[in-house]
Amino acid sequence: MDTEKAREVIVGFIREKVHEANAGGVVLGISGGVDSALAAYLAAEALGKDKVLGIHLPELNLTPAEDVLDATEVAHRLGIDFRAIDISEMIRAYLANIPDGDKATPHAKGNLKARIR
Repeated sequence: MDTEKAREVIVGFIREKVHEANAGGVVLGISGGVDSALAAYLAAEALGKDKVLGIHLPELNLTPAEDVLDATEVAHRLGIDFRAIDISEMIRAYLANIPDGDKATPHAKGNLKARIR
């Protein structure tokens, strides 16, 4: 695989799609993992660091501190704007306002977290 060619194709694709959408930039979820870090690097290359906003959505006392630090480090190295927003209260509010929310299974709660993010 020609990784340089793959990078060029992906960067071009990002530029094209953002242009087609008539968008001024992108907002990316940065989890602290490899996939989102790569997406952030490619977006910053394609659009410029001033056109990328990184968002990290941890859950207080559940998201490993390492993930928060890794996401922050990615944004710092890229020089992109970055926000970390705790979603704990949003999760509690949803569960408090849906029927039997207090009885939600771990699977249902995980699904809700993904939808909030």
